[in-house]
Amino acid sequence: MVVALDGEPVRSWQDLRWRLTKAQGRDAVVLAVEPAGPRAGDPPVTRVLEIGPLRPSDWEGNALGTLGVRVDLGPPQIAELVPGKPGERAGLRAGDRIGAVDGKPVRSPADVAAITNAKPGVPIVFAVERGGAAVDVTVTPEAAEQAGRVVGIAGLKLAVDPEAAARLAVTVRYGPLEALGQGARKTWELSVFTLRMLGRIFVGEASLKNISGPLTMADFAGQSAQAGTLVFVGYLALISISLGVLNLLPVPLLDGGHLLYYFAEIFKGSPVSDRAFEVGQRIGMAMLAVLMALALFNDVSRLF
Repeated sequence: MVVALDGEPVRSWQDLRWRLTKAQGRDAVVLAVEPAGPRAGDPPVTRVLEIGPLRPSDWEGNALGTLGVRVDLGPPQIAELVPGKPGERAGLRAGDRIGAVDGKPVRSPADVAAITNAKPGVPIVFAVERGGAAVDVTVTPEAAEQAGRVVGIAGLKLAVDPEAAARLAVTVRYGPLEALGQGARKTWELSVFTLRMLGRIFVGEASLKNISGPLTMADFAGQSAQAGTLVFVGYLALISISLGVLNLLPVPLLDGGHLLYYFAEIFKGSPVSDRAFEVGQRIGMAMLAVLMALALFNDVSRLF
């Protein structure tokens, strides 16, 4: 079990994911891991996890799975089949529990995705449990292009085993004062992370596909609402912080642009000229139009 990353305590799987995401751009991180099995109870040991080799596109999907960091969530369950896709045509059914794919045991939806994505157009065998009986179903994932590479798609919507999810669930609670401090800290971390990601996108170190628009926001809002009230409120807080940071950027038309004019007026000793104000507004409008067009393009690309 991972108990710390770079000396900072890790209290949940979500916490580990967030700290690894913040470490983008670094070569490696140091994990403190508590041994399991026969060595359970021994002092934590340190392990160096190299994250430098990951490409920008790897961070867009399941980066933890790419790094080989996985949690045992039990056999994933098929929640829904996409009509007309290979999974449905092969005879898989909603409710099937997937124990293995091509002879390899799977313990999470990410495991299934990793195997199917790696074999576009290649028949693979799904070993599933259906009504207490073991059934083998051969599926040929169809080839599709994602993030510049060809992957296999089976058309399955998977869910975590409810019993395993309940067993592994962790609830972290804080007192009122500590909660305020944690909230301020999280707000600061998200703000800094947003600026860092914008900088990395600007210099080409991160993919432009990290920019999302209203369609993606609405999609994730729906998913978070289905996950529960706390998850939905957390998502709303994330959107509010991100929009607040963007609004304070020194771009004309935004509040940050107005602050820039005020600072220029302080140093200049007089208001900005009408001509400079007009040119700035046009530049700001053009920048926002390009950003909105890119965000909508990414939204449509994800959907279709």
